[in-house]
Amino acid sequence: MDAQAVRLKDRIPHWSVERVQRTNLLCSRGVYGQTVVEGRIAYWRLEVARKTITSPVRLRHLEHAVCVSFDNDSWSEQVEGRHWQDFSRDQWPLSFLLAREQWLQHFQQLSGMPWQVDATSFDAEPVACPSDPVTWLWRVECQGATSQGLLQFDESMFASFIAQPCWHRTDVDIEQSLLRLPIELDVSLAAEPIAPNDLAAFEVGDVLIGGRASSMRQCFIRHRLTGKRLWQGHLDQSQIEIRQEWQLARSQQRESMSAPESKPGERAIDAIPVELEFQLGSLTLPLGEFNNIQPGHVFTLDRPAESNDVVIFANGKSIGKGTLVVVGEHLGVQFSEVGSSGT
Repeated sequence: MDAQAVRLKDRIPHWSVERVQRTNLLCSRGVYGQTVVEGRIAYWRLEVARKTITSPVRLRHLEHAVCVSFDNDSWSEQVEGRHWQDFSRDQWPLSFLLAREQWLQHFQQLSGMPWQVDATSFDAEPVACPSDPVTWLWRVECQGATSQGLLQFDESMFASFIAQPCWHRTDVDIEQSLLRLPIELDVSLAAEPIAPNDLAAFEVGDVLIGGRASSMRQCFIRHRLTGKRLWQGHLDQSQIEIRQEWQLARSQQRESMSAPESKPGERAIDAIPVELEFQLGSLTLPLGEFNNIQPGHVFTLDRPAESNDVVIFANGKSIGKGTLVVVGEHLGVQFSEVGSSGT
């Protein structure tokens, strides 16, 4: 097994908070909060943004000032039978005070301060925002509805925000996100090699003897994306126990094998055996578990316990489908499809 290819987590760098804040990774940074106003729960998220606020509303509490803008609003709050977007610019401050009352209440609960609307502005009338502001993308979800926009305030104001009990600051850990990525694996039984001419003669209904049933409990696990065999395991119904890495098992197998001898009049290519395998099913593991697999690790195969269906591969290529059968002391596969992709 190629350790460099499998032990991916050793090559994953850990990013600092400062680097993440300069990178557009919305899923990996931010602070989360929760507020309750009049029995309604709102979930907040603040993320570092690199945008400039336009058409802001300035809120003031004593010496503190906060600028906020709204990109959209789906809370459907109405004033005098109209949504806030229906108001003209002259009426916009009034529509904010009324239609945005719910948002303002949640913001006051979140910050622990009673805010008042100090000024509103459109592009032609800029509002003075806090000195040395940090721009944050905010998003609020309340009873299935969502609002979002931008907030500007200084770092000391933000520090007071995250000191509130309702805030939960997430750890910025890119590695942890990557270690949850799914890795898809296939599990197969390795059959005894067969001559190309013999394999070509098989038809639907024929039974291909793979080996002694006792030895056919040995299986291997393959990485689906690259097709690389990773481990050899032992199959017990739907449970698979890892025994050793495939490269080690393969080298031991080669030491015990002798080179095939050509028969008189036989072409050399006809004496080269074809590797057969019967694919039983698949596994999906998070990368973190995948990286920590050791001998003794047990998987559960994603496959009905009563199923005997397999996909037949020759030299890594699907050549048909079949059903596992026991013939005396041997395990075989009865072909149900020949020449299918098997996928």
